[in-house]
Amino acid sequence: MPLDPRFQALLEQATAQAQSAPREPMALLKALRENQALSHEEELSHPYAAPLLATDLRGLPPALVITAECDPVRDGGEQYGQRLLEAGVPATVSRYDSMVHGFMHMGTLVPQQTKQAFDEASHALRTAFASAKNKR
Repeated sequence: MPLDPRFQALLEQATAQAQSAPREPMALLKALRENQALSHEEELSHPYAAPLLATDLRGLPPALVITAECDPVRDGGEQYGQRLLEAGVPATVSRYDSMVHGFMHMGTLVPQQTKQAFDEASHALRTAFASAKNKR
């Protein structure tokens, strides 16, 4: 899903800064803080900004976590997906090998992987919407 262009620009700038410490879980959040995306120090540890820091993930809705092999935030995404599964949340974690951060916006360069990821995301959304409709 496309991000707001302003946030995408901040994320790209922060991701570039975080690449200097790609295995440090808080590197991206610290870079976002430096770029004014997170305005208060407390926001760095809020579960909305850093879901891995949440103490309890039970009760969250089903999730699809798509990661790219060559992405400084890959490990955090995959850890989050694993924690969701451990909490009993229906979750799918899909890593796209040989892909980079933002590959889903690179359809002309990697059309097969982009289509596969969008198909996977579309299927997850259709399933979630159908499930919600059946619960009414």
